[in-house]
Amino acid sequence: MSSTEELRSLFDPNVPGSGTRSNALALANKPLWLEKRRAAIEAGILQPQDRDVLRAHRAEWDRQAAPRQYSREELTARARWPEEVVKKLLVRSDYFGAQVSFRSLAELKETDPKGYAQLQLAAASFGIGGKSIEQAEETVRQASKPLAHQEAPLTFLASPEMVRKLGFKEGELLSKKTFENAIDTLYQMEEAAKAKA
Repeated sequence: MSSTEELRSLFDPNVPGSGTRSNALALANKPLWLEKRRAAIEAGILQPQDRDVLRAHRAEWDRQAAPRQYSREELTARARWPEEVVKKLLVRSDYFGAQVSFRSLAELKETDPKGYAQLQLAAASFGIGGKSIEQAEETVRQASKPLAHQEAPLTFLASPEMVRKLGFKEGELLSKKTFENAIDTLYQMEEAAKAKA
């Protein structure tokens, strides 16, 4: 039987040289080292290794080292919304630089719910924003379902006057709210021109 002092001199990290002495004994006589190690654990000098914790760490390392798996929805979202566009829209709110037809995320969400959900999924895929990929994929699935007993959102074609005076693209579809705002703006512009004349 080993004395507590001898065990401390081999295994106590607070005793100078204990690691060197322990390694030397392990190399010279592994069975004796294992016996003394068990005695040090029983004496409370060493803590037993928690093999389950070590296995869990190893499993997490293996999971992280495995190639990333992408779903079809995620790849479709990444193709539609490249990382640079996602950053321009969500991080910098740069709609002009992103070269998109909508003027706000609210407008995109209203006129193209699936496109908005794909934007959120692309952001999650690129590590931008707070949603997990699983949450964002579920949002895309929900947005892809046909509307039950609801009418599709109304869209209106921009008139030639709106294209000329308000800068819309020819053939651009506008949400109901945007179309109403455009009509109001054209009316106000016409009234202002009459007042000047």
